[in-house]
Amino acid sequence: MPIPKNTQTVASNEVLLEQGKRIRALHDIISRPDLSFDEQIDATLQLGCRLLGTEIGKVGRQDPSKNTSEFLNTVVLSDLGAKRGMVLPLDKTFCQITFSSPKTIAISHVSESIYKDHPAASFVGMQSYIGCSINVYGEKFGTINFANRIPIETPFTEADKDLVNLMGSWISVMMERQIEAEELRKSKQAADAANLAKSAFLANMSHEIRTPLNAIIGYSELVSEELEELSYVQCNEDISRITGSAKHLLKLINEVLDLAKIEAGQADLHLELIPIRQLIEEVIDIVQPMAKQAHNQLSCSYTQEINDMSSDMVKLRQILLNVISNANKFTDHGNIDIEVNTDTSQSQTWIIFKIKDTGIGIPAEKQALVFQAFKQADSSTTRKYGGTGLGLSITKRFCEMLGGSIHLSSEVNKGTTITIRLPKSLGAVPLLRRKNT
Repeated sequence: MPIPKNTQTVASNEVLLEQGKRIRALHDIISRPDLSFDEQIDATLQLGCRLLGTEIGKVGRQDPSKNTSEFLNTVVLSDLGAKRGMVLPLDKTFCQITFSSPKTIAISHVSESIYKDHPAASFVGMQSYIGCSINVYGEKFGTINFANRIPIETPFTEADKDLVNLMGSWISVMMERQIEAEELRKSKQAADAANLAKSAFLANMSHEIRTPLNAIIGYSELVSEELEELSYVQCNEDISRITGSAKHLLKLINEVLDLAKIEAGQADLHLELIPIRQLIEEVIDIVQPMAKQAHNQLSCSYTQEINDMSSDMVKLRQILLNVISNANKFTDHGNIDIEVNTDTSQSQTWIIFKIKDTGIGIPAEKQALVFQAFKQADSSTTRKYGGTGLGLSITKRFCEMLGGSIHLSSEVNKGTTITIRLPKSLGAVPLLRRKNT
């Protein structure tokens, strides 16, 4: 016998009224400003357990590639031993079915359903289950689900499915907002750190530039005022100091200009045949006077016969000069050893330069900073040893421009090893851009 129309209308109205109550209850939770996102999820799961008549509600992260189902948020209204952080095999849970399905899965009585032979039926021990997948930025992320160890008294309805789906959609949106908020926070932190680093750099640069500039002006005035009274030797010494200070000032300015050119994409490459041994000897000759002042011994060794390489002579010279000078700066009464060898891999030959020193070393947690612009391992380093903090940053950029890489290993009070790996023939690097754009 067909149900009278007025009876159908009353039933429909009751369903709509119940749905309205559920939506309002969910809205009351998600609109509470005093609750964190985690607390809102837990409150949502508690609401779901109460409305659906289940003893557990959870939000999980599923990873089919690792076959894992991890509990992220869990609410348990019984003695069931489930808690946040628990990880189960995905293929032994009903989450596997939910994760791969585009719609809500509802199983009111597992033993009497098509899923009675699924591994989850015996492994998890649940007799009723309802859940849907959670998508984050259009990609499957996990599931929200509710379950019971005994069949529920009233089978799940379409309204129950709609409720779970609505909860899943809200959690999806909130997760995306949380990710965006975290990315924004990290971006702000990075921007603040960059501003602080540049401010510190400018303060340091003003001091670094003033020091040689004051010496240049001071000795120039001294020579100018007392030229007739000064002896040839005294004049020579003062002029040498002026020249040294001018060269130091020029080096500081060149480093800033080099970085500016690199960041503007204006650092061109000029290929030529480079005699490796001759180039290294030239660099050692430049560093040798500074090494003597620091009582350091410079040495160079070759593991095999190495002649020429095709690269940019100016940039390679600066790479080696920066690294060897840096090693000397942080070493006192020690050794700086340069090792040169070759390696054939990735269908080409590489030239490997290793610069080892016995200096002060760098703490492990600070080693990543040395290749960043405007940063040094310690701000006290700038005050004690001087410099812009740009040398190794520029060196890293030049290594990458030449198709290679630079790596560092170090131990405090035992020294540092910097390894430079460059292609023997720059023209053989297929995707190398002739400008650092």
